[in-house]
Amino acid sequence: MAGFSESGIDLDFTSGTWFRFQESEPYSSVSGFGFKEMDACYLEIRQDGSKVFYAIELKDFTEAESLTEDTMSKRIWNIVKKNVDTLQMFLSARYQHSFGKALEREKNIDLHTDLSKVFFLTIVNVKPENAQMVQTLKDKCLGKLCAYSKVWDSISFTLMTKEQAQNRYTFVK
Repeated sequence: MAGFSESGIDLDFTSGTWFRFQESEPYSSVSGFGFKEMDACYLEIRQDGSKVFYAIELKDFTEAESLTEDTMSKRIWNIVKKNVDTLQMFLSARYQHSFGKALEREKNIDLHTDLSKVFFLTIVNVKPENAQMVQTLKDKCLGKLCAYSKVWDSISFTLMTKEQAQNRYTFVK
C-alpha cells in the first residue's frame, strides 16, 4: 500500500499508480505563475481492466473560523482554481501535449489510454456541526465547476466530507 496523510485525512492506494503534481518537474515550471494543483492523483486499474483517474484535494476545515461567511468566498475560489488548473494538466496528458507527455514520462503513468472515468474529488475534514456550511460550500463550488463536466464527457467533480469519502472510496482512511 502507498499513500500519505494531509489535513487529517489518510489516503492509502492499492498500487503505486499515484503521484503528486507538486513533486514533478512539469508542474514546477508553471507553479510560479499562480498555477495550482490538487494534492494527489491516482490511477485505479480495476479487475476488468478499466482505468479510472482520480484527482484529489484534501482540506482541513475543523477550526472554528474555517467555514464562516467571511472565509467562504476565498475557500470557494481556492477549490475551484485547484480543480480547473489540475484539469488543464490532466487534459495535457490525455491529449498528449508536451506538458502531459513530460508528466507521464516522469511519473511512469499512462493518463491518455482507455480511461473509462475521471473524478475530481475535494474531501473536507469538518466537525459534524458544520455539515450545513459544507453543503453550501459544495453547492457553490460545483455550481462553478458544472460547465466543465458538460464540456468534457466522463469527467465529474464532487466535494464531500471525510466520512462520506471513507464510505465511498476504499483508499480514503
